Amino acid sequence: MGVSKPSVDRNYNDLSFSLGGPIIKDKLWFFANGRYLRNDKDTMFLPWDLPYPHPGGFKHEPWPDWYHKETMGFIKLTSQITPKIKVMGMFNYTSTFRPIDSSPGPRTLFIATRKWDENVSAATGSLTYVLDQNTFIDLKGRYVHRYFAQPFQYGTYDGNVAVWNYGTNFSSGAPAYEASWDKNRYQFAAYVTRFQERWLGGNHELKAGVEFTRDRNDWNWWRKDSMYWQGNRGRPYYFGNTTAADVVLTDIRMPPTGTDEGIRAASELRASHPALGVVVLSQYLSLIHISEPTRPY
Repeated sequence: MGVSKPSVDRNYNDLSFSLGGPIIKDKLWFFANGRYLRNDKDTMFLPWDLPYPHPGGFKHEPWPDWYHKETMGFIKLTSQITPKIKVMGMFNYTSTFRPIDSSPGPRTLFIATRKWDENVSAATGSLTYVLDQNTFIDLKGRYVHRYFAQPFQYGTYDGNVAVWNYGTNFSSGAPAYEASWDKNRYQFAAYVTRFQERWLGGNHELKAGVEFTRDRNDWNWWRKDSMYWQGNRGRPYYFGNTTAADVVLTDIRMPPTGTDEGIRAASELRASHPALGVVVLSQYLSLIHISEPTRPY
């Protein structure tokens, strides 16, 4: 019936540890945490069982195992340098990877998927200086870097056109584009805090300061060959069920094989849409094309 099995978890592992304590008594302390998470799922694969070859000649074979993996680490150091000066620094890192960026549909070829590779790191530091028992100064800084990439699968090269078959919902060839995001954030702040007791009818916390934040984001979306080929079941091209177009201009040789897809598409269009004008332009000519069932205007 062309119905795939549901995608269900095969296993879900979540391991973590925490450790903390003094490094130098009454001077330096640490806290560390690590976590590893992995989720494996069965994919909703459907084999190619239609009576005509897959467009483009691509093979629809079972995908490799789908999984989501995260590795996380965190460490924090705190030091009381003097009775008036306290410093703190912490760093955390997260890595996320999927061999396929999302659990694909049952009719998606593996070569038409992308990977998911993401890395996030953040570092934070602060210094607190005590002026008196009610007044102190805070200096803080933070840096966050996120790199997120969705590259093509190995074996997918720029020459592979992206293919989508509207009649069967099979997608193949190559994803539309590769993508990457590179994000950076810088934050700095300085505050003066004063605890004022018995003032204006009560106790108050007064704070004044400045903050600075800078964000930089680089987004890349690319593909050397941006050809996107649409089909309808066994037909090489898909034009929908309307005749909104007046003329179709094509070459004899068209993707994906560069042989006779254009002339075959012209023949089918003349048969299915008699009112549609079809113009075939090419420097390439073979006597076999003269017998193609294209009619003069």
